[in-house]
Amino acid sequence: LGAVGTLVTLLSKGVDDGLVYATGALAGVGYVYFLSVKTDTVGSLGAKLGNSISNVRFALPIFALLSVSIKNIISGDANIESSLFSTVSAEQFGCIILGFLTYRVPLFLRRIQEGFSDVGATNLPGSAGVAASLLSGADADLSATNILIDEVLKPVLLVSGPPGTDKTALINKLIEDSDGKFVRPILNDRLLEGAKFEFMEGRGEFFEVTKLGRFGLSKDNILNSADPEKGEVVVIDADTKLAKKISSNLSGARIIG
Repeated sequence: LGAVGTLVTLLSKGVDDGLVYATGALAGVGYVYFLSVKTDTVGSLGAKLGNSISNVRFALPIFALLSVSIKNIISGDANIESSLFSTVSAEQFGCIILGFLTYRVPLFLRRIQEGFSDVGATNLPGSAGVAASLLSGADADLSATNILIDEVLKPVLLVSGPPGTDKTALINKLIEDSDGKFVRPILNDRLLEGAKFEFMEGRGEFFEVTKLGRFGLSKDNILNSADPEKGEVVVIDADTKLAKKISSNLSGARIIG
């Protein structure tokens, strides 16, 4: 996308602005790289070093501005008035920022796609069908309605309670004796997913992140870890705080417990 944006800027605004945009886009690529350094070292012996190195990413937009400023001075397009940054025009500043933020475009488009997907999957066909069936009144077949609800809302067994109630032991026993019917949610792993995990964490997409910060529980983890065609049901081990958060914010699920 950075290359596409640079090409568009070259054609519409000229070579100088195109190169400035490319400088911002390269800074954005560097930002993502150094962010991955941080996430790839989480939980390892080099975590502290990785975190220090990754902080370089915050200075990359400034380096991009400085490079354009120095270029303007060398080419004679501007003189230093109060600082190096004063030599950067408003148009150049805008090109740098737009180029730098190019890396966020795929993430933004993914969020839009997921939003429309959620609306289409959980609100329009299923809920409308159930509501119509219930409102039609006469001779409604309750079992058929239950089947429809099960097809739209995925069952989730929520085992909650304060510490010391042995709920974890209960869940372990339940899963062990269920012949695969009950399964735990598959969690997002910071070490494996890197920048994606940090993006989701920044967006508040996790209901819970483990104490060490490696694993996160999201809506997709809960809804997609079990295969309904095999009769599988996700089981969640939750304290009272997590249970309240899931019950209040999880759409697309029929919570049991």
